[in-house]
Amino acid sequence: MSSWKTLSTRIAYDNPYASIEESQVINPGGQETVYGVLKSKADGVYVVPVDDDGNTYIVQQFRYTTQQLSWECASGRVDEGDFLLAAERELHEETGVTADKFTYLGTIHPANGIAALHEKIFLAEGLTVTDDELDQVDGILAHKKLPLDEAIAMATQGEIHCPQTIAALFMAREYIRERK
Repeated sequence: MSSWKTLSTRIAYDNPYASIEESQVINPGGQETVYGVLKSKADGVYVVPVDDDGNTYIVQQFRYTTQQLSWECASGRVDEGDFLLAAERELHEETGVTADKFTYLGTIHPANGIAALHEKIFLAEGLTVTDDELDQVDGILAHKKLPLDEAIAMATQGEIHCPQTIAALFMAREYIRERK
């Protein structure tokens, strides 16, 4: 199946959240080279809540990695191994919203050329706004309610940079369209 040949692998970096594996490989062109892979120690979830009027909720965070503000879907780690539980938790913690129904839309592998990340996407419906508390641990600075199509316009106009959020918004919109 693979035309890559792994000669050796070592852990070049390790912390509680991720590791970097460095492998000596022979690539499909037959050249020996080095390949580094970021491996997350937990999978993730991204949640697109959509209310009966077609509105969604997105959150704003300051991302240390890019040193920029970022509008994103509610998201988080799946430390306990239960994707649905993580989706429910992150939606409530980051937006103050709960949902009666969660639909699994698919799995994405962002940055699959350099990272082993597995993110499951959920659509949340039957929403109830419970409070306006923001999750200070994750650094949520703001959240806003807006039409799903407006959030997608933000993505296509370059105002949303997070690839998982962009994929999740489009997946949710297509699922809703196909269901009608």
